[in-house]
Amino acid sequence: MTLTTRTGDTIALTSEPPAPLTGTTWTVTSLVSGSTASSLPAGTEKKARLTFGKDGSVRGTLGCNHIRGAATVTGSTITFDRIDGTRMMCPDPRMKLERALLAVLDGRAAYRIDHRALSLTAANGEGLVATAPAPDR
Repeated sequence: MTLTTRTGDTIALTSEPPAPLTGTTWTVTSLVSGSTASSLPAGTEKKARLTFGKDGSVRGTLGCNHIRGAATVTGSTITFDRIDGTRMMCPDPRMKLERALLAVLDGRAAYRIDHRALSLTAANGEGLVATAPAPDR
């Protein structure tokens, strides 16, 4: 769609498909508790990332340690199994983020992709929001 002003200035709007769950590096941008989203702890921005593989794997970093495990996608649910990781101790803001994310990646979580945003919500209402990078043009 192209929008044109009365003076002839134009802007073209194009559609873009949603980011795929698999093969995308998702950067965690906020934590969710029930209906409330909150910023990540100070100093942890852009430190937590997840990538889902077509082979049913999940890997990434949770702000401190690297993780690898299995993730089975069924409909709008992801079931996480066998999440293993390195075991470094990090300063509290990063460990706080890691503990919150591990709680979401423990068992079954509902997921939704809205354009370039991934939402994961565990059965207890705790969750995360992550974003995908814009595609290269």
